[in-house]
This record gives sequence, structure tokens and C-alpha cells, in this order.
Amino acid sequence: MINERKSLILIKQDDYGEAIMNISIISFTGRGLLLSQKIKSIRESSENVRLYSAWREFDPAGFEDVTKVGDLGSFARDNFEQKNVLIFIGACGIAVRTIAPFVRDKMSDPAVIVIDEAGQYVIPVLSGHVGGANDLALNLSERLGAQCVITTATDINGKFSVDSFAVKNNMSIANKGQIAAVSSRLLSGQKVKMCVNREDLPEGFELPSDVEIVYYGSLSEPLKEKSSRDFAKNAPDVSKRDYRSDIYKVDDSLMDHIYNVNDRIREDVYKNDNDVISDIYGNEVSEKVDIFIMPSGRNSQLYKKAMESGALILMPRRYVLGIGLKRGKSREEIESFVDSILDEMDISLLEIYAMATIDIKSDEPGLLDFCRKYGLELITYSAGELAEAVGTFSHSDFVEEVTGVDNVCERAAVLGAKEGGELIREKSVYSGMSLAVARMKSVILG
Repeated sequence: MINERKSLILIKQDDYGEAIMNISIISFTGRGLLLSQKIKSIRESSENVRLYSAWREFDPAGFEDVTKVGDLGSFARDNFEQKNVLIFIGACGIAVRTIAPFVRDKMSDPAVIVIDEAGQYVIPVLSGHVGGANDLALNLSERLGAQCVITTATDINGKFSVDSFAVKNNMSIANKGQIAAVSSRLLSGQKVKMCVNREDLPEGFELPSDVEIVYYGSLSEPLKEKSSRDFAKNAPDVSKRDYRSDIYKVDDSLMDHIYNVNDRIREDVYKNDNDVISDIYGNEVSEKVDIFIMPSGRNSQLYKKAMESGALILMPRRYVLGIGLKRGKSREEIESFVDSILDEMDISLLEIYAMATIDIKSDEPGLLDFCRKYGLELITYSAGELAEAVGTFSHSDFVEEVTGVDNVCERAAVLGAKEGGELIREKSVYSGMSLAVARMKSVILG
């Protein structure tokens, strides 16, 4: 399962609404160097901005915050591997030739922006949507008083961008090839339908007029007068509980319905006011729904049928993996352990938001390599912060003696899942590693 992972660059925001990115700015002249310093000064998250110069006459004396670059290829390779935003202050040709050997995939390539040394034009040239280059370019052009030159079709035509929507709402795209099909429909003036769980939408939620929301449910047998708890109690041939998403997998006689039966279920989940999906598992899916926001993992029948229909599939990144480990664990060991747990729970790495652990393990090479390979953030907490986690957790005298807190993985997972998150998998232990899984409260932002 892990080998099919395609990383999605996750863009976070600070308290001012500014995207928090690790940004590397490289200049090639003295004038460009001064502009790079100005850009750093206008960023709220300036500590995430690093300055570099490839100017032949650059003298590091007096520029403590600027690093001289001799090999542009190595510079670009390192920044691509680390998923840093790259801003070139100079000609587009220099930027294109420098990054060309490292450009791979729109879902994993970092944002690349070019700014002329006079600061007149800001041009996003790579990963405008997923990497956030368009939004950052607009932000910089406004602050610099420059002209932003955006070329992506959906943006210049004022249309809904599904890949930007995915990034903003912390979702992975399972089948990136279908992005073009959705965009093509929008650009030709057609509407697209997006299917979603009603409970994931906040009150008053709105999308552009060219996107219609439909809900998971069944029209053929709406359950307005039938208790969902009674249905869960009497459902025949329930063969497997998918505790990851609280969806019951049932026999073929029930596959024309989707029934959420967890303790928090509301009957309005079963309604479909748009009269669109008569059989969400049937052949009509391809004609009715263009985008599915998945409520369940890729082994579910819904995922398989939606994939077969040719719809675009978005996977909310709603799970946090809390991990504790002894020193020296390799990426391969971590990979194997994580794979076994996620496979057992039917969770895809496309659904993972972050890894979380104690701060004394923040420099573990194997853990860092694992997170880098799969595009995951590593969140760390002090022993004191972990001790403040709310919940009932397993206790280990040994772990407490070594780390200062009785449990790392469960507490880290819960903290990483933020307010409203819950622990859904208690500690599993294997070969000097422990892993727990928490689920975040998922709400679509818009």
C-alpha cells in the first residue's frame, strides 16, 4: 500500500492568514540581493525564508543572513527534495534551466516563482495550485506593488480550481489524471457535481456557482422515519467493521446504500436533497458525480466504484500517526511498521496528515527520511506538552524514565489531531517502535 503514495504539498497558514512555507530566495546580482532582503522583511513568517546569492561578486561579509551558492544544480536538487518554495530573482530562463532536471510531478513538485530584479513582475512558473505558487505570487505582488502574471487557465477564467481546493482543505488527490477532465468541464461552461458527507460541511457553506454539492445517501429508501441505530442493529450479513471511517461493509443486497452507523450519526446524513444519486455504487455514478470527497479508504466498495467511474477522488488527510521509537531506527523499519498498521486499518497514506512524536526524537534520520519520502509533516512536542494531552492513555514506567512522560505515541497522536480529534487506535508495539492513530475532525473550509 505505501508504495502507491503520491505526496501532496500541504500549505498551512499563520495567525495572520499568511501561508507558512519554507522559502529559498536566490539572486544573481546586487540589485536582486537587495530585493531578496526586502521580500524577507515583508513576510510575517520571515524565519521560514532563507536567502542565497549566486552573484559572482557577492561578498558574504556584512550579509550574515545570505549564503553563497556555487553549484545551482545542487541548490535546486536539495530544495526540491525538501519541498521548499524556490524564488528566483532574475530571468525566467535561468530558473527554467536550473529546475528542469528535477521537475517530476504536479502533485509533488514545489512552488517555483520568478521575480525580475526590478521587482516589477511576479511570475509563478511551477506548481501554481498544489504547491501554492499562485497564492504566494499574488501575496508578494501586492506587497511589492508589482504585477502578478498568472497563466493557469482556471484562474484567468475565474473558474473553480479543484487542486487548489484540495490543498486548502487538507486533501490528497488519489487520481491526479482526472484533474484535467474536471477543469475542462468547467472551462467549457459546464457545472460539476461534488459528492460529500453532509456532516463535513459547516453551516452556511458555499462554493462557486459552477460547483453543485450532492450528499452521500440513498434516494430509493430514505431513512427519515427509520432509526439509524435500528438499522445498524438489524443489518444482515455485516462482515467487517471499518473502524477507520465507521462505515459498515455489507452484502450485495445492501450495496445500493451508504449507511453511517457510528454513535454520532444523524438521520440527515441519509438524505439527498439534490435528487442526483439513485445508486451510488451503480453505473450512474460516472454520469452524475464528477468529484468524490471520500468518507472511507481505498479498499471500500465506494472508492473502487468511484475510481472505475472516472470521477476525481479527493482523500481528506484526517489521520495523525503518533510514534515512539528507539534511536537508530531506519526509514525501512518505520515504513514496514506503519504499512502493517495502516493496512490492518484500511487507511491509505493519502489520508495521513502528519507524524507526531516527542521533541527529543525530532532529529532521528530514519523518521525524517520517512516523512520526507511521503510528504508528511513531523510534529514534535515536549514531555510537558505531551503530559497535558487530554484522554486516557496506556502507561509505561520505562518510557517515562527515558522521556519524562508515560506515553509518547498516543499522546502525540491526540495532540496532533487538534481540537475535536480522537484516538482511534491505541498503542501498537513492534521492534522498539510504538504507533498510535488519531482522527481529526474534518470540516471543509471552502
